[in-house]
Amino acid sequence: MEHFHIDLAGYRIGSDLLVKLGLQAALAVAVLFVGTRLASRVANGLRRGMDSAGVDPMLSGFLRNAVHAGLLALLLASCASLAGLPSASLLGAMGAAGLALGLALSSSLSNLAWGVLLIFFRPFRVGDYVLAAGIEGTVQHITLMHTWLVMADGREAVLPNAKVGSDAIVNFSRRGQRRVEFSVGVDYQTELAHALGVAREAVAALPGVLAEPPPEAHADALGPSQVDLLIRAWAGADDYRNAHSQAIQAVKEAFEREGIAIACPRREIRLLREQS
Repeated sequence: MEHFHIDLAGYRIGSDLLVKLGLQAALAVAVLFVGTRLASRVANGLRRGMDSAGVDPMLSGFLRNAVHAGLLALLLASCASLAGLPSASLLGAMGAAGLALGLALSSSLSNLAWGVLLIFFRPFRVGDYVLAAGIEGTVQHITLMHTWLVMADGREAVLPNAKVGSDAIVNFSRRGQRRVEFSVGVDYQTELAHALGVAREAVAALPGVLAEPPPEAHADALGPSQVDLLIRAWAGADDYRNAHSQAIQAVKEAFEREGIAIACPRREIRLLREQS
């Protein structure tokens, strides 16, 4: 084989070195070509396994992309080493770039991390009525960055997952039932045992009220002009608002039939007449 030299920017490069570099580059390209397809297959296989295991599609998609990105990073470092590039320097540069990107996107990464935790631990699901980050609403959509709530008045709230995860979460739908509770005041002349029994029977007869736990009625407080009765019952989480309204209506109508007076605020006014 005939040897030759090439002058490049003042450096003499021999034919042997060129052949060696060409072979290394060809090998690196071949490894990169095959490696990218293997990385995709491994990542897709991992996702199929998680889907068959019942993992949330959002979480399985995120983990699939994370594994794929990690495999590609390792593949690029290996190809750089095969091509004769200093892999340590390349990894250092990639690490520095990742650190700079992480600092620039710290809030977004925080939302992303909380999104993964929310999807993994499932404190709520789509359709649940929750109190999150100080806002009540029905969960409409959950992504890795944000949670969408539809509020009772029809407004849509988009909450950053970092704020949702770092605050207290109240899930009104998780247990499948909610307690209906309200109070009503009756006159001091009312026979309390009779009024409490009427209230319990009226609420228990409603179709939306659960038989177990049974409805309760208690004397709760003595007011300026009335005795406050506290009525409690349990209803399905999805039927809570209707059950609450129907229970108040049923107690009012039952009291009217039984002649039990619902107390109204009273004021006693005394007029003092000066004697001339």
